Amino acid sequence: MSTIKKRVRKTRFIITSAMKSYLYIVISIVLLTCTETASAQCRSHIQDQGNNNAFEVTLTFNDFDNGALQTCYCTIAGNSGNLNCPNSCGYSVPGMDYMTITFTDGSGNNCLYDNNGNLIMPLAIELLSFTANFNNCEVQLLWQTASETNNDFFTIEKTNNMVTFETVAIIKSDGNSTSIRNYSFIDSKPYNGLSYYRLKQTDNNGKSTYSDYRIVSVNKKVNFTFNVFPNPTNSENLNMTIKSNKGQEITLMINDVAGRKVYSTLITPSDSDEINIDIASQIKLSSGMYMVSATSQETVKSKVIVIR
Repeated sequence: MSTIKKRVRKTRFIITSAMKSYLYIVISIVLLTCTETASAQCRSHIQDQGNNNAFEVTLTFNDFDNGALQTCYCTIAGNSGNLNCPNSCGYSVPGMDYMTITFTDGSGNNCLYDNNGNLIMPLAIELLSFTANFNNCEVQLLWQTASETNNDFFTIEKTNNMVTFETVAIIKSDGNSTSIRNYSFIDSKPYNGLSYYRLKQTDNNGKSTYSDYRIVSVNKKVNFTFNVFPNPTNSENLNMTIKSNKGQEITLMINDVAGRKVYSTLITPSDSDEINIDIASQIKLSSGMYMVSATSQETVKSKVIVIR
């Protein structure tokens, strides 16, 4: 699926000859794998037969809440591998303006792909629900299974760019069960902004499958903090720590006892973590007392330091 591209001003998606064999793998071998993982959703004989036979397919592009953005009724030519869709089909594969694609054959059998063309295979366990909710600066992850067979563990993964994924937690499962099981985990360090969580299930044989994504919007507000250490100190050892919201401009200034400015710089943190600034490497202060101030928007924090 990831090799399908939309040709401008034509009524079809074209698969190049170099990509043709890959499409057949996606449509035949991958769909067979999907069938073997306890789903009759995917028809294994959808494949190129080396003749002029064509089969009908439907591409449904879904948003983050699994709502259909657009449905395209297409055909795949058996002799060329060309996927022909109407001009009205406004999406391309892959793409970032949708979350998943439902690929359906003429008999109603279907498989789900992500927006990079990767097959989202059904979980080996029977998953009743999976939610991710932001509350009190944390993301609470809850999932519930109706049954489990040879299940080993769950992995919670997150991403904010749909390219790199971070492991949030690995949770040991109950193994085998025919009754409802509840699981939970709290991500205390979520990404700021939009992020996507998915559930990875691994069985006792090491085989893994994924759930679809849950989207979370986080707007973390960080209290502006400022500190200078050590104090008293010498001109060779002077540090400052600052914590503020990402992108919040902060002006650092050092004045002597007469009010004259001896140092000034502008800092814009790239994230909301605490940052450390080695002032001694930027300026050598002579012995005496100084006023150090940090100004962020309408907030001003000041410290008196003594240089020996």
